[in-house]
Amino acid sequence: ALKVVKHYNYKVEFSGVGKPPPEHEDVGFCSQIAVFIKNYTESEESINIKKQYKSIYKTVLHVVYPSLQEEKYLRNAVLNVALLHANRMKNSLLCDHKNKDENKQDITTGVTDHSKETYTYSKWSFGLETETQSEENEVAQPFIQGNTIHVPLEALFTISKVKKLCGTLDVMKNFIAGEVTLSADGKTIMYPVYLDDVLEV
Repeated sequence: ALKVVKHYNYKVEFSGVGKPPPEHEDVGFCSQIAVFIKNYTESEESINIKKQYKSIYKTVLHVVYPSLQEEKYLRNAVLNVALLHANRMKNSLLCDHKNKDENKQDITTGVTDHSKETYTYSKWSFGLETETQSEENEVAQPFIQGNTIHVPLEALFTISKVKKLCGTLDVMKNFIAGEVTLSADGKTIMYPVYLDDVLEV
């Protein structure tokens, strides 16, 4: 390092990186870092010019790594947000269904035949990060058909963060298509569930 700074007119500073485990503090830092700084004396004229401008450099590209401009990182971000909310919708609908079914059994002391039930809509009783409440009310809501919970992609797309990441519903659909089971028309995520087992838990 000393040869490099002498040859290229730099100065160098060394510093420790990473605290050692408590029982091995005597060995020093886990690693070290060298910071090279160019030996440069700035003229008074140059300093005055810099003061006149907010920045003397033009930003060509601003990237935050991992960059969402790369499809694999964008895909992971979309999956994390969209599938998280899809599971919230599914769990909320299951809780609503369980509560309704328990109330029915308290009144009739009978057993409900879930195989004949279709399209039990949820009320989205959890907090969604949608842009507007009216938007949430206008789209198709999650529902149960037989032993399957359906979460509409249209409902997921109302999540503000999902919409911001994807831009369009088709982009979101392409990202999640290989990760979850979609309905035949490609409009809902399908989660198989055995409601009788849920009610016994």
